[in-house]
Amino acid sequence: MLRYFPAERRRRLAPLFLVAGLFVAGKLAYDEVPRDQELRFVLPEAGVQALKVTYASSEGGYAGVEQHYPNGSPRVFVHTPSLSPGRYELSIELIEPDGRVQQLSRSVTVPSEGALSIPLGDGD
Repeated sequence: MLRYFPAERRRRLAPLFLVAGLFVAGKLAYDEVPRDQELRFVLPEAGVQALKVTYASSEGGYAGVEQHYPNGSPRVFVHTPSLSPGRYELSIELIEPDGRVQQLSRSVTVPSEGALSIPLGDGD
């Protein structure tokens, strides 16, 4: 195949192929970089004493957050974890004001356009 391209032409095309190769490698690396994803957990009207969320990916990675509300919870809890692109299973534990524990699970895909809203109660 080299016989079809004279040495002078190969020298001129080499930088073009180098730049194209670097671009492709950079794009592939960027696709795997963790990024911030805003998650909005919509809590039940009655509120909760505590919220625990664990993020688990199919690749085995996980992260989590735990928030306690001794004086009552807000209606929406916002968390912005740094997650690699992919699908995550969320294991959610709500501790209600009367002490009962409610286990929930949800799925999210990262990245998404804008914030993800995740309803956690009141018939959701």
